[in-house]
Amino acid sequence: MENNQESGKPLITEPPKFCEYAGGACDQTFANPTISDGFFVYPNDPEIIASTIDEAITKLKSTTERKRWVSWKDLDISGQIIFCKICKALRFTKLVIADVTTLNFNLLFEIGYAIGLGKPVLPIRDASYIRDHKVFDELGLLDTLGYIDFQNSTTLTEGVTKRLGDIPPFNKYPAINSELPLYLVKSQIQNEGMIKLMSALKKSGLRFRTFDPRETS
Repeated sequence: MENNQESGKPLITEPPKFCEYAGGACDQTFANPTISDGFFVYPNDPEIIASTIDEAITKLKSTTERKRWVSWKDLDISGQIIFCKICKALRFTKLVIADVTTLNFNLLFEIGYAIGLGKPVLPIRDASYIRDHKVFDELGLLDTLGYIDFQNSTTLTEGVTKRLGDIPPFNKYPAINSELPLYLVKSQIQNEGMIKLMSALKKSGLRFRTFDPRETS
């Protein structure tokens, strides 16, 4: 992302000079973007949770005046890389509402991407879905964002409405740690891949910091 020399903030409304998908400069056009007050990202499965979120979006559209609510399903993604469309929508929204009920990998990536863009992020979670509660508690990262528990579309609508304008953006960019430039998050299990990765890092001579979830809750 390019930097605004006056403010030092990334110009997230312009195509980046490098994109992992394109392997170079972004190959997308940012003309006529999908602009919204709130952008919902959530998986299709479980269907009951997705339909609850869909219903909440419908209610928000009818109860909040002059607010534009968009979900990833509203994007024109036919024949296109889905993340490219979501990436642009994230850049042109005021708030990202992300369902973390099932800790879907794509959703977690999109949350991290939104945080990297400096966007306010509001995690939401269906409190009646208990399958991933233990994993959610073990992850421990999302608690710091102040998530909303919901049981139905009405409680979700009320929760999102109450939090409007109350979520600060992630606009602080700390200085890069040049003394310890690498940060390694260890896996819960010391599998063969983790052992080989640690061995390679130690042999490389690169200085790094680590986070071990087995030692720090």
